[in-house]
Formats: sequence, structure tokens, C-alpha cells
Amino acid sequence: MALSEPGKTSMPGFPRSDLEDPSGPWQRALPGAVELGADLDTFRARVAAEGLQVPVAWLGHGGWNALWQRAAR
Repeated sequence: MALSEPGKTSMPGFPRSDLEDPSGPWQRALPGAVELGADLDTFRARVAAEGLQVPVAWLGHGGWNALWQRAAR
């Protein structure tokens, strides 16, 4: 499921976030993602081409906004 438009870094939900905010949660998570094997060049290219996408199975009841609120706590 697409959460953002292709090439956009602003993320919906509460709290609002931006993939490129240097002090935001997305940038703080990148070192851990790399440690787990993520390829950041591929990630950035896919967000630019397709937007940020997550598996529908991650969303469960309440969709993206509910998942993001839980994660942000």
C-alpha cells in the first residue's frame, strides 16, 4: 500500500513526519535498517519512483494512522 506519492518525502499521519528530516524518526532509523541489511540506495530510488509503500498486512485495524501513532509513542 502506498503511503506517499512518488518523490514526496512528507508522510501522512499523526504526528506528521518527513523522510528527509535530519532529526526525524525516519533518518534516525536508517542506521538500524542498514545494520539489518537494507540497501538505502534502493530504498531511496523506490520512494522516488513509487512513494513509500508498506505491506497491507502491517496495517491491521486503523490503517497507517493507527500504526504510526503506536510507533511514534
